[in-house]
Amino acid sequence: MRIVLGLIVFLSQATAFGQLVINDTLRTFTIIENRSPEQNPGLNQIHISAANAVNKPYSLAEILSRASPAFVKQYSPGTLASPSLRGSGSAHTALVWNGINLQSSMNGQMDLSLVPSVLFDEFIVQEGAGAASWGSGAIGGTIFLNSHESQATGVRISHNSGSWGFRQESADFSFKVNGVQSRTRVYHSDAINNFKFIDVSHPNHPIDYQVNAAQNAFGWMQDLKFNTSKNSVFSASIWGQKSLRHIPPILTVPHSVAHQSDESLRATARWAYHWDRSSVKIRTAYLEESITYNDSFLDVHSQNKSKSYVGEITWSREWGSRHNFELGHIYTLNRAKAFAYGEHQKEQNRPAFFTSLRSNWFANGKTETLLSFRQEFFDGNAVNPLPSISVSYSLNKVVKLRAQASATFRIPTLNDLYWIPGGNPNLKPESGSSYEGGVDIHAVNKKYLNTDVSISYFSTKVENWILWVPTATFWSPLNVNTVQSRGGELNFKSIASVSKELSLEFTSHWQVVNSIILNNEMHPESVGKRLIYVPDVNSNSNLSVLYGTFSLSLIHSYSGLRYVTTDNSDFLPAFNLFHISMAKELSISEHHARAFFQLNNISNTTYHVVVRRPMPLRSWMAGISFEFKT
Repeated sequence: MRIVLGLIVFLSQATAFGQLVINDTLRTFTIIENRSPEQNPGLNQIHISAANAVNKPYSLAEILSRASPAFVKQYSPGTLASPSLRGSGSAHTALVWNGINLQSSMNGQMDLSLVPSVLFDEFIVQEGAGAASWGSGAIGGTIFLNSHESQATGVRISHNSGSWGFRQESADFSFKVNGVQSRTRVYHSDAINNFKFIDVSHPNHPIDYQVNAAQNAFGWMQDLKFNTSKNSVFSASIWGQKSLRHIPPILTVPHSVAHQSDESLRATARWAYHWDRSSVKIRTAYLEESITYNDSFLDVHSQNKSKSYVGEITWSREWGSRHNFELGHIYTLNRAKAFAYGEHQKEQNRPAFFTSLRSNWFANGKTETLLSFRQEFFDGNAVNPLPSISVSYSLNKVVKLRAQASATFRIPTLNDLYWIPGGNPNLKPESGSSYEGGVDIHAVNKKYLNTDVSISYFSTKVENWILWVPTATFWSPLNVNTVQSRGGELNFKSIASVSKELSLEFTSHWQVVNSIILNNEMHPESVGKRLIYVPDVNSNSNLSVLYGTFSLSLIHSYSGLRYVTTDNSDFLPAFNLFHISMAKELSISEHHARAFFQLNNISNTTYHVVVRRPMPLRSWMAGISFEFKT
């Protein structure tokens, strides 16, 4: 408590001092945050354009599966989708929006099918442990949802259509006047999703059609930013969304009438004040989720609601041109009420303190380090401290070495603890360590070729891993004693300029991982077995030909064998998918038009990401967008 009071008093005095030195000249200032992905020297980041017209119709689930090493466990198009980075579980990837971790307090994850790319400009996948920065669950990696500030007044509208009755309309309005920046985005989409598939559960493998899979979604986002004084800035964002998804049956069940309604409201506000070489940032957030599930055939009707309140204060200081120190406190209150929790509302209190020091140790800038530390509390009890060190060293202009060592943890979710039947109130928090090393190669021939290669090796060990396993009558979470994930990654990108008009671009991401149970006192027969739904190899590649404003791309993705039982007695086979897309851009003065056409699964491959959940055969998607600037 004394630490909290001391921090508040110190920041208050610093703010008062800063207000005394304000001059009359309006000036632009930039506040550098140590927790942004670009500031971590030891981890690799993959930047994915969500503003690309080809990506606009898709959710984050589809985009990650085509443009990152992440394996996305998706039941069928538009249904529940969760990521797995570096052999981790679905609750081991943080999803960060405006500095707020969106992982659900109820199940520890975020349904990536409910994250539309149309509301964002960029996704950043940061591979590697980030618990020291983002707290519980950031073990396998962190995904950042980024939106760019509006630079001019303009309107963007788009329409996309595709197979199975898919349709999406969106609009983007932005203006910047008298120091006020505003951006409003809105979209609506629906689909019948009656796609064709081959029923592998039937001995004759007949062609069938998906049933009870229709979807409808509507969402909007409002961003606002303006200066509150000469040295301070205020920004706020509100993201609202509602969807209705019918839940299709598994292959062995011919009929389903289940449907699920998801509603969410997320709001963040941030005020930053800068003086001399110091800054104060105050951030608040409110997150509200509601899930209503109905199945009249099984007489199941449930409604789950959760609310989270977040408050954060951070002070940072630059020393010279080589060091940046950050100190902060964040408090999170989670509340949830679910049919499966019984009559009472469940609650979690999670205060945390964090600090970091980012340094460039030599004038030549060859060595950069980031030292981070976080102490989090869970319902009054301190979890294991979370230190982290990241470092990079540039051998020359071409080769850079990097490494990170970090502690990790994840607290049990409300579902883990209180779900009836199956919840286990005796669960312990997960804890562990993560290590990685890598080399980045940036080779440039200014006239013809630009190549970036990133190679990484990683090892993560987690004690008390929480895993839901089947019992005699229901599933229940247990602390599997020790799980270890080891593997390597290769990220490659090369752009070759053949002429002024013609260029070739090739990108590829490969991940090889082995996630096994090292020790399990309750079920020793599982020792040495691989975790379920973690492929041994996952990769995707993209070869593009760009001629002027026209582009043609061939996309390939591969997912290796995945075990679907804890004793590794059954598995889903590996599969390859190929997609092809074409895009064209037209410009008239400052106005732009973009059109694209994409053919998915061109080889008509039959595959399953989840057992007994069919995925579609060949399909198409097309769209056009217009941008008007005033």
